[in-house]
Amino acid sequence: MEEHIIWDSSPDFDDWEEDLREEYPDASEDELVNIMYETNNDYLDDERANLRDIEVPNGIFAVAELGLWNGHFSGVLPHEKEPKSVSDCLKSYVSGDSELTIYVDEDGDLRIREAHHDGTNSYLFRAYRPEVTEEQKEALWDLARTGQEYESLMEQLTYRLGDLIGDVYGRTFPNRPECSAKGA
Repeated sequence: MEEHIIWDSSPDFDDWEEDLREEYPDASEDELVNIMYETNNDYLDDERANLRDIEVPNGIFAVAELGLWNGHFSGVLPHEKEPKSVSDCLKSYVSGDSELTIYVDEDGDLRIREAHHDGTNSYLFRAYRPEVTEEQKEALWDLARTGQEYESLMEQLTYRLGDLIGDVYGRTFPNRPECSAKGA
């Protein structure tokens, strides 16, 4: 599956080394690696700024597949932790250290893969359609929270965020829904 990477917390030093050595000729390799990570973390702030103005007026639904020490579980973010904007999605959702890959998949869905000490979590973020009511949101949330089949209702009540992100970065995805069209 093709991934359109927005940000990755694990940059490859080989990709950075030549430019870093040119800019910091007297730095040791350890210092260059530290500079790479600091710069890469600054890039996450840049990505948040790039996506800050995307409007998602009815909120964002966030569902997770959690890889934990005692198995894999499905879940949703609690309502109070649901992101309010696309830029709010771009963060870690675990306590402690983790490695993040933030991307839009080939189907146009915003996703995060987060590796941590117990395993790997996968998050999916979708925007609620403009006409969706609080009761409908609650019904979807309850289905996902209790492990019931929620995907068909999710398709009816939400739309993918990748199209809006693609507008910022000049990417398009097939079968864009009307509710996410520019100017809609």
